[in-house]
Amino acid sequence: MSAPPFWKALEDHGRWQRANLPGIDTRQGSALLVWLLRNDGRPRPIGQLYRESSRSSEPTMRDCVKAFVEHGLALIERDPGDSRMRLLRGTAKLRQVVQEYRQRIGQLAEARSSPC
Repeated sequence: MSAPPFWKALEDHGRWQRANLPGIDTRQGSALLVWLLRNDGRPRPIGQLYRESSRSSEPTMRDCVKAFVEHGLALIERDPGDSRMRLLRGTAKLRQVVQEYRQRIGQLAEARSSPC
């Protein structure tokens, strides 16, 4: 059985990406993913994300955070030491999705070497 043409693999990858990593195709979604991965599941003040993502508007970044939370990729919790502070962290589901994402990128790279 031959591999699908690259264009088909690229379409499939895009569909999977949109379904499993909401907003990843935007600068804000990509920045959020990197921030969550860099913090490796450790809760961090959500305001820190907004400050570090100063190139993005805060409402736009909030929409990305909301989408990640709705998909179970991130969790917002209260700081036990300061109930006014909200913390954001990646979830076990995020780690699973990212593992699959990495595999899919590898498969996409392999599909690239086949004829279009």
